[in-house]
Amino acid sequence: SDMYDRFLEIPSLKRVAKCLKKYVVGSCSNLNGRTNVDYTNKYNCIDVDQTNIPPDLIPAFLLLATEWVYSLIKEDRLSLDMLILEEIWKMLVDPSSSEQIRDLFKLIRGYGGAAMALTQDINDCLNNEAGKAILSGTAIKFIMHLEKPEGRRVVNALELPASYVDTFFSYRRGNAMLITGSSNIEVDIQPSIKEDYDFTTDSNHLRELEEQIQSGQLIL
Repeated sequence: SDMYDRFLEIPSLKRVAKCLKKYVVGSCSNLNGRTNVDYTNKYNCIDVDQTNIPPDLIPAFLLLATEWVYSLIKEDRLSLDMLILEEIWKMLVDPSSSEQIRDLFKLIRGYGGAAMALTQDINDCLNNEAGKAILSGTAIKFIMHLEKPEGRRVVNALELPASYVDTFFSYRRGNAMLITGSSNIEVDIQPSIKEDYDFTTDSNHLRELEEQIQSGQLIL
């Protein structure tokens, strides 16, 4: 709001002030205030509550959060930092934010950082120019189960053997292929009990774990 008030005083910035208004006194006024985020933490997780954000502004909110984290990474090139972008397609759908995310992936290594993009649908990247640029420029790729149509597109995009289509289709929970350089390595992820309990999305499995914990059969 301090910036908004100053912009109102400068005729040449009236249009910019109008754009800022919704973030100060409008539907997005929750951005106008201090937060309790401690950015000195070694691990920070920013969640965007989509239930309170107009759909057309979600890419903007996500980009605000991303740019803030990116600025912290650029402040200290001696610190090795990782920026993880979950459901990256939500920023790729907007042309303006997709261009900035593409440039971020190209430049972040120069600041001693790394970026990781996650998506449940590889078509989010393959159907988007910025997404394809990110995919082709990514040094390490981690591919889990893919349906055959998606597998064919990935095999073509990454110039992998055609037999990998069936390989990706055969993967079950925990199976994946790690692709880096000229090496393609199949891995089987075995989570610890605590990791399984904290991150499983299978409610039935979670109930089973909870029952075992309550009965003393499992200890987190």
